[in-house]
Amino acid sequence: MPCDIGYRSYAKVVIPEPEPQEFKEKFQAPKIDVDMLNKLGIEDPKFVQWLTGLDIVPLLKEALKRTLKNISGAEQLNYSIDNNGNLTVKGDYLSTAKKRALQKLSEQVNGRFQFEVLAVVVQILGYEYELQEQANRGQTQFKLIAEKHEDAKVHKYIEVSQNEGKAVLRFEHFSNMKELEAEEARFITLAQKLRINIQVQNTRRKGQPIPGNVEHRHFIKHKERS
Repeated sequence: MPCDIGYRSYAKVVIPEPEPQEFKEKFQAPKIDVDMLNKLGIEDPKFVQWLTGLDIVPLLKEALKRTLKNISGAEQLNYSIDNNGNLTVKGDYLSTAKKRALQKLSEQVNGRFQFEVLAVVVQILGYEYELQEQANRGQTQFKLIAEKHEDAKVHKYIEVSQNEGKAVLRFEHFSNMKELEAEEARFITLAQKLRINIQVQNTRRKGQPIPGNVEHRHFIKHKERS
């Protein structure tokens, strides 16, 4: 109620509701390793021709669909993949705390999305896969293991794992060095085509011919995927 004691003021004011701010992140595409692609063109020209004309958008949309099914609260953001295959994440926020929460959610989505894309890569190359995740010091880390089910006593194996921000890529059970290097190149160039920024820092290769009496397979139980 009005009071005449001491100084006072009176003003008409407008207190608007907070205007939502837009959170937006766009993940740019890496370039394909030209030297690796040229070398692969000599070893497997049909693959390179197929890769050049590949429509990546449906594959990336499938990877995004799988990602969002496994991220709690993912519906707080809007996701889109443009005609060039770039992933864009958008959302609205009213406070700094909400913005931080959306940034964290975006990081979770992007982290899993990269591994879901790699899962698409190994599927295209003819592998069954299993995508595992575990918490490490408050961070979610992923491991992709893939096995090629084929008529052989020893099945080819690929593994991609994370360790404190770094990734390790393993290829095992190849019959010779030439076959190993060709599969490495197919995996890396296809992943780069699908917008995964794989930069190989160093590679160590070693091994020997596979003995004819050895059996090593069924790392992943074969199952149908929807």
